[in-house]
Amino acid sequence: MNRKKNIVILVIISLLIILGIIAVIFGRDAGEDNPKIESTIERLKNSDEFYTVQRVISNENHDVIFHAEEVYYNPNSKVTYYFTKGYETDRFEGSETNSKNCLVIVKDDYYGIVQLPQIDNMEEYAKNYKLENVNINSNKKFEVEKISEKSILSGYVAEFKNLSIIDSKKAYNMLGESTLKKYSTYESFKNNINSIYTSFSSVVFGYSVSYEGDYKYYKIKDSLQRDIEIIEYYPNDYKINF
Repeated sequence: MNRKKNIVILVIISLLIILGIIAVIFGRDAGEDNPKIESTIERLKNSDEFYTVQRVISNENHDVIFHAEEVYYNPNSKVTYYFTKGYETDRFEGSETNSKNCLVIVKDDYYGIVQLPQIDNMEEYAKNYKLENVNINSNKKFEVEKISEKSILSGYVAEFKNLSIIDSKKAYNMLGESTLKKYSTYESFKNNINSIYTSFSSVVFGYSVSYEGDYKYYKIKDSLQRDIEIIEYYPNDYKINF
């Protein structure tokens, strides 16, 4: 009797082990189909990666230019999620800015893009985001391209000049401390927009860079021999002095 009882117990244990193995296998498959964001979220500092994210979002609509302002991502993962906050402008008319947020999902060097709603705090949104039922199958390759420091600086100055015309309030918020002493109010800045716009060039003649902590300080000489200072905190997150 005890022998039969032991055999029954062994059979039950064997079945439980088999069911456990099956559960693990199917659990892995389900995780692949519906990936979830890891808890570790960081702000993207790599410029080449940052501007690649910006480029692939811009390429979705050739009538507009997308400008990334903040990108948060999960490092060291097989599937990378770039939570991107920014704005877009009309490519041909240079009209006013429109905010736009996107999630770029990269797996096995291919990417897909999901539109996100208006978000105040992208970092918190990214930390709490669940990627269930998101299809990341795509034939679009995510190829990181190297961008020169000189091109980045030229882009900063060009962006500021453009914003001074189409969104002067946004441009005013990009001023560094020394320039804010010249234009202590938004009205004083706005009243001098035309002279500011024409007084310097987005063509970078030369520059030097120094570091303070994680920040970069650029001293620029433009093609008009005007001195410009850029303080960069993250890619496309900077203050400008002139």
